[in-house]
Amino acid sequence: MASLRVSGVFFATWIAAGLLAGCGGSDPVSGGACVTNQQCPSGEQCVAGKCVTTTPLGCKNDEACGIGEFCDTTDGVCKTKEVVGCSSDIECPREQRCNTLTGVCIDGRRSCRDDTNCQALGMYCEPTLLQCVDCYAPGHCTAPETCVDYSCEDTTSPCGDDTDCNAPSTVCENASCVPGCGVAGSSLSCGLGTFCNTATGRCEAGQVTCGGDSECSPPATICESGQCIPGCTQVGGLQCTGGTTCNASTGRCETNNACTSDSNCAPPATICESGVCVAGCGQPGGLTCGTGTVCDTNTGRCVTVSGPCTTDTQCGAPTMVCEGGQCVGGCAQIGGIQCSGNTVCNSATGRCDPGGAVCTSDAQCAPPATICNLVTGACDPGCGATGCPQGQTCNTATGHCANVQNPGTLPLNSACNTGADCQSAECFDFGGSIGARCVASCGSHSDCPAAFTCYDYFGAKMCISAQLFTGASLSTPNGGACTGGGECQSNFCPNNTCTGLCSEDTDCAGGACRWYEFTADRYIAACNGPAGSGANGTFCSADSDCRGGVCYDSGICGDLCGSSADCPSGNICAPVNYSVCTVDLIFTCLAWEVNIVKACVQASHGADPMGTTCANANGTNCRDGFCLTSTNQCTGVCSRDADCPASMHCGVEVFGDLDGQEVYVNACLPN
Repeated sequence: MASLRVSGVFFATWIAAGLLAGCGGSDPVSGGACVTNQQCPSGEQCVAGKCVTTTPLGCKNDEACGIGEFCDTTDGVCKTKEVVGCSSDIECPREQRCNTLTGVCIDGRRSCRDDTNCQALGMYCEPTLLQCVDCYAPGHCTAPETCVDYSCEDTTSPCGDDTDCNAPSTVCENASCVPGCGVAGSSLSCGLGTFCNTATGRCEAGQVTCGGDSECSPPATICESGQCIPGCTQVGGLQCTGGTTCNASTGRCETNNACTSDSNCAPPATICESGVCVAGCGQPGGLTCGTGTVCDTNTGRCVTVSGPCTTDTQCGAPTMVCEGGQCVGGCAQIGGIQCSGNTVCNSATGRCDPGGAVCTSDAQCAPPATICNLVTGACDPGCGATGCPQGQTCNTATGHCANVQNPGTLPLNSACNTGADCQSAECFDFGGSIGARCVASCGSHSDCPAAFTCYDYFGAKMCISAQLFTGASLSTPNGGACTGGGECQSNFCPNNTCTGLCSEDTDCAGGACRWYEFTADRYIAACNGPAGSGANGTFCSADSDCRGGVCYDSGICGDLCGSSADCPSGNICAPVNYSVCTVDLIFTCLAWEVNIVKACVQASHGADPMGTTCANANGTNCRDGFCLTSTNQCTGVCSRDADCPASMHCGVEVFGDLDGQEVYVNACLPN
């Protein structure tokens, strides 16, 4: 696939189970209203929201066309590609999978959980990749074939060129088929100034930006195939599989972590378990402390909260102290000893010290405006003064925040199995050493608690902890000086100033939320970014013409939005795609810079509210333009729980994929 930038709205049907389906339209009408070229009759294109007869100034290349179209340069008309029209992998040939974003069968392996997902294909589920392959063990092939790069190959037959082999898995070297350069154990080593073209299995000159990790910024970025990519310490970075663990100092996955004691590792970040250095209990994906134990963040070890003792030192004060011959949590710990009477908690010792307490209960303050801090003995602001974080509401009788829903008890960033485990009702699997964590949808960092930021993860925004970033504090407010994004609450530091990220104008304290390209191929929605003056719905020829920074499809300005409630009548809030292929191998794209923004777009839609049964898979009856096909309910995009009805919450849903890179969106999902 050639390098491309798609600026059309994603209205392709989301058909896989649990995905969304875009709002459909009626049959094409000559001269009728439109958003994409597909909505116009043959020989016409969508220009300024209207189907018009194609002029010689039509398309010049595929980049000017919508999803599922190509540019016929003989007449300058964008035409629909002939596609298989798949909705799931099973509808594609054996060697292909379904791109649910475009409905096209494309080359690539299918995902699986175990061999049962691959048996119909006569394939096996590779336990590390979790993909269907022809083979991954010697017994999967019949002699004289052997397993090479997950395919059964006869490497003994003579060859004349690569076409006689199975490139890129094997290529022809000295009349023999040998593993290509991208295959583990290959003898073809690409030197400095060349890179491995995994589409051909050959080393080629050019497209090299690094020759080693030192030319990137380890551990944040490391060098892979001549390109600087995120290391294993980063969200969405290199994933450690097959028994390997992430080396936080290099950003690399390593297997050689042999040890005999914690001193051979880097406590508390890594400790020695079964002869291998693994992440400590205070680290992402680290040891989990079971019932009756707590994590000692000084050592990275889980320690028991019970057992005979005579002094606090034996228990590891101040985390635990000795009470009645047993180690119990100190006063600064959740569930630890409670300071009563006129005493306050000394967090340095874990003990309650006498005197100085203004209160020992909320009743001695003025809830909901103020409540009692049992650690300091002071009346602190209650939720009546501070408000509550995402997913909670203020109990005006007590001054404490309470969950709007009660699906689970785990707070944000806790390891989880399903959304039912989390207070936020949302469990998202980042993969790798981070794994599945409780998250919450957000529009800006103000929707997240302290030490969390609103992070755009391949299209969906969610509250993510500073613990998942290397050296991040996420503490400096907007307008403060900074040297890196990790210092800012927003995780964004342009021109050495912390700047707020946003989904809509109301996130910007009187300013404007604007979408712009802040560095090559990378776009961001930030408060008061550079943009034009064109209002929503006015004509445009470039993004810079519009006040929201979005000029979609045939030249219409779209303001940024969190949900359809932010858009004028006749518009819905929908994702617009600005993603860019950054590692292009002509026939496929190895890496995408995913750039997706929600904007108000002109689209036909119904009047039925979210939660209503969809009339069809396209949700033509739905007010917000989409159908959640897993439950057959009308839904829409969102930024926060408040954007959804009481029976739903704002969660993260798969939107589609770009050459295997899954893309996500925030959407209202059933509680």
